[in-house]
Amino acid sequence: MIKPFGKRLLVLRRETSIESSGGIIIPDECQGKPTNEGVVIDASDDCTLKPGNYVIFGDFDGKEIEWEGVMYLLLMEDDVIAFMEKAE
Repeated sequence: MIKPFGKRLLVLRRETSIESSGGIIIPDECQGKPTNEGVVIDASDDCTLKPGNYVIFGDFDGKEIEWEGVMYLLLMEDDVIAFMEKAE
């Protein structure tokens, strides 16, 4: 597993799907813009935020990385705009 270093967070973006009025579900890939929300999977030792926190961050923050077929976001803790203690 990837271990963040230097006040960085490993975040799994929240997947959203929009349902059209006709009941068709439109996945993220077709919506154009990824969500700016996710769950902290891991954090460096000197971070305040911890795994399980739900975070909101800016449009162009972080670096997307793929690990074992899953896309993650490596994000500086200072780029987090808001958070909740536990993901729901």
